[in-house]
Amino acid sequence: FWLKLPSPRGGSNLSSVPRNPGCARMKLAVVALISSAVAVNEHPLTKIVNLLKDMEAQLTADAKADKTTYEKLACWCKNTKESKVAAISTAQSRITDLTAAVQEYAASEAEADTNIKQLKKEVNQGENALAQARAGREQAAAAWYADEKDLVQAIAALKNAIQQLSLRGGASLIHIGHVAERVMTRHEANFVGKMTQEQRQVIAALQQPASTGSYTLQSDKIMGVLSSMLEEMEKDLATGRSDDAMAASQYENLKADKTAENAAGKQAIRTTKTEASAAATNLERSKEDLSDTRAALDADRKFLSDLNLRCQNVDHDYSERVSDRSAEISAVQDAITILTEDSGSETMGRALSLLQVGAARAAALSREARGRVAGLLLAAAKRTGNADLLKLAGTVSLDTFTKIKAACEKMISELKQQQVDEVKQRDFCVSEFSTNEKETAAANRQKSELENKIEDLESLIAKLTAEMEDLTKQIADVKLQVKQAGQNRESENADFQATINDQRQTQAILAKAITRLQVVYAKTQEERLAASGSAGALVQQEPGAAAAPPPPGFDKQAKNKGSTGVLTMLDDVMQDSKKTEADAIKDEREAQADYETFVADSNASIQKMTDAITDKTEARAEATDDKTEAEGDLKSTEGELARLEQYNTDLHTQCDFGLKNFDSRQEARQGEIEGLQQAIQILSGAQM
Repeated sequence: FWLKLPSPRGGSNLSSVPRNPGCARMKLAVVALISSAVAVNEHPLTKIVNLLKDMEAQLTADAKADKTTYEKLACWCKNTKESKVAAISTAQSRITDLTAAVQEYAASEAEADTNIKQLKKEVNQGENALAQARAGREQAAAAWYADEKDLVQAIAALKNAIQQLSLRGGASLIHIGHVAERVMTRHEANFVGKMTQEQRQVIAALQQPASTGSYTLQSDKIMGVLSSMLEEMEKDLATGRSDDAMAASQYENLKADKTAENAAGKQAIRTTKTEASAAATNLERSKEDLSDTRAALDADRKFLSDLNLRCQNVDHDYSERVSDRSAEISAVQDAITILTEDSGSETMGRALSLLQVGAARAAALSREARGRVAGLLLAAAKRTGNADLLKLAGTVSLDTFTKIKAACEKMISELKQQQVDEVKQRDFCVSEFSTNEKETAAANRQKSELENKIEDLESLIAKLTAEMEDLTKQIADVKLQVKQAGQNRESENADFQATINDQRQTQAILAKAITRLQVVYAKTQEERLAASGSAGALVQQEPGAAAAPPPPGFDKQAKNKGSTGVLTMLDDVMQDSKKTEADAIKDEREAQADYETFVADSNASIQKMTDAITDKTEARAEATDDKTEAEGDLKSTEGELARLEQYNTDLHTQCDFGLKNFDSRQEARQGEIEGLQQAIQILSGAQM
């Protein structure tokens, strides 16, 4: 047979030895031996005794061989039992450890999930706190900017009033009074508890005409009040700027702390996710190991149970074999004793002479049948190449018909069993090749899918990393732009303050020049008075001050003809200056609004990009975890493919020859069976 299938349970080779000794067998053996002795014309008694002695020696050798086989089997049983008991103990210990490991990894995974939720909550709280602080800071900065703007304007107005007072004395006291009143009213909170009642009365009196005043103000007292107000305003401006700088510094410190806390929290989330992933992986691996170990334990226990039964059968079989073999040896020894006793020699001699005559006649009759059978078996052996048939053909002339027929029947039975086994083996090989092909195709598909998945994940990770780096660069650029915009805004505001101050001083100078020229070049007295009053109102003379002396009488001399053009030009310059001031104020307001919008939009953009970085970081961490898991699955799949490939190679080694020659072997073996059946028919007396 072309394949030796291993036995799943093993076993001994003791069953090949016949276990049916006794008197009947002994008689048949004696008769066969006598017939054989007669056929070769030897002295029957001597030949029988010699053959019996050979049987005794063979039986003794078989008994020794049985003992050797039993000792080997007993040793195997002992060693195998010990190894399986040790394996079961190891499995039980490992199951205990793996059960504890599963519980530990499950607890670690649950703890990591809880920590991740808590960390996310803390990060969200930190980001909300930072957003609230940022909103509060922006609101406070905007409020201070408005207050600072008012304070700067008020200080500029007070300085201008003081300058005018020092230049003209009481010429514009009403105007100065209005300026002081506006400043005091707009910034009432700055002067609470800081101005005396007398100072307030001075401010109120400045706004009354000189004719209705209850008392005359002195210029130094007015200067003192204005200087005191200017000092308070400058002090408030310095304090406000200091407070705003401190608030900005506190906000930046808070921002740095919260940003660091949030970054640390996010890093902790990523670290905890990694720990959770590792715990989950270890948990699954431990569960698989636990399941495999339990399956191995069950298999070992079943094997040990079967082993105990098998070894008990070996002990029982050996005990029976020893008993049977002893009985055979004893019978052979008794036969030798009987045949060699003097009292039986004469009787045996007479009986053997009769047997010799009958045996000679039988030998003559069977010689032809032996030749036909030998020829038939020899032809079948040559046709099939079966060495057993060739050997059997050689024994036809030596053995009795009964032994030849028994040998033929035994060979037929073995050949039929080989036919059945060969069919089973062919079906097994076909089935295993099909199963291996399907499993290999499935594993290759899974490998391809995992490789594509890993490639996609690597591309995703690279893309997310590049996007995060780009967003980080954009955030840095936006922050730099905000910083530069703040510096530009400060520079623009300083230019605005200087422009306003210059234009107002220019307007004051132009007003004096126009007033002076209009007094001279007015056409009528009414026009001069109107011009004088207009100029006085323009320069805001102090109520109660001496009026300008009337101009001297005119002769009929003509006025300078160029005066009209000069006044017109001065008036044009005055209007241009006022327009420049108005445009500067408008531009300042628009620039400030644009700056505030830019800062708000930039902060919103930064926040949006920061959130995007957080989301992409989490996505990259998840993709990295998925990639690690896919790489582990790919490694496992590649190992499975290697196993399937090796098994396919083993199948080819085991099955290729049998599958290729199945039909010819079946046909040849069937020919052997038919030849043996014909031989049996011939030996049984059939005419072929």
